[in-house]
Amino acid sequence: MQQDCPSAMRRCTSMFTRIKCKAVALWKNLRGQKQKRKRYAGGRDRRGHILNRRPLRDGPLHIEARKQIGHWECDTVIGASHKGAVVTMVERKSGYAVITKVSNKTSKLVSSAIVDKLKPIAARVKILNYDNVKEFAGHGLIDQELNSTAYFARPFASLSVEAMRTLTTCCANTFQRSKPCRLSVMKK
Repeated sequence: MQQDCPSAMRRCTSMFTRIKCKAVALWKNLRGQKQKRKRYAGGRDRRGHILNRRPLRDGPLHIEARKQIGHWECDTVIGASHKGAVVTMVERKSGYAVITKVSNKTSKLVSSAIVDKLKPIAARVKILNYDNVKEFAGHGLIDQELNSTAYFARPFASLSVEAMRTLTTCCANTFQRSKPCRLSVMKK
């Protein structure tokens, strides 16, 4: 006995065949009724790129030996609810650390904070290593002001610069993440 009602598979097949034959826009039959648009940039990041970025693998090989003073690593620690940030700079050989607070993690504020803190010791700043984050996009200004050279860590390898791991962990544990970032000087 043959059924009057066709199976679900047959109904779907015949519906798509009719749509295909009649060249009807399928999106009109969808619940949202909005045509899906093609993203022209594919899966790439569309928020801008760090211009004139030098990869760390192109840097001098003697940096890894830590025999010379003047090679710095920079990073940011973001405050709770993305309110404020702390910029940390560590000299790789001596372990000397410079920490400063910025109200936002914009490229302009981070760059000016790095220049302000490292300008008095500019003779001891030769190379600055950064993570691949947008707040370090002003590295050209920093290089010009401090007469240094900037290198960036490998993409998607956050904190690949070793000296920063300990300091960043220490900062994250010291500054309470549940409260906005407050930087104060401890008195003895």
